Amino acid sequence: MEKITFFIFNIILAFILFFDFFVRGSKLIFAFLLILLIVVLLLNYYFSKNEKFRWTIGKKQEALVEALIATCMMVLIVIFYLLGGRSQHGVDPTGYVIWILYLLTLGKFFKDYKENIQEWNNE
Repeated sequence: MEKITFFIFNIILAFILFFDFFVRGSKLIFAFLLILLIVVLLLNYYFSKNEKFRWTIGKKQEALVEALIATCMMVLIVIFYLLGGRSQHGVDPTGYVIWILYLLTLGKFFKDYKENIQEWNNE
């Protein structure tokens, strides 16, 4: 169940990005999506604490999922920008902060991946 809420969270986040880039003046829809995102995040937290619903995933796969989600979101931001959308909240790919955050995420992925490879070689 945690896996389902995780994917729903990312889909809602993609919709929020779409509305941020292309729909002007839709504060009610944007607020609704943010509230929905928080509810799904809380459900995900609840399911992660419950053993019955927990998504058991190895550290290597966890790092891979983190990098994949970050890359998908960056690709989505760049595509929306190239399609003519402009962010209302400063998430454009022309800003350096978003690229720094993305590179930090990738750096964490490579660090975690390298540690897992070394652990497997030591076994």
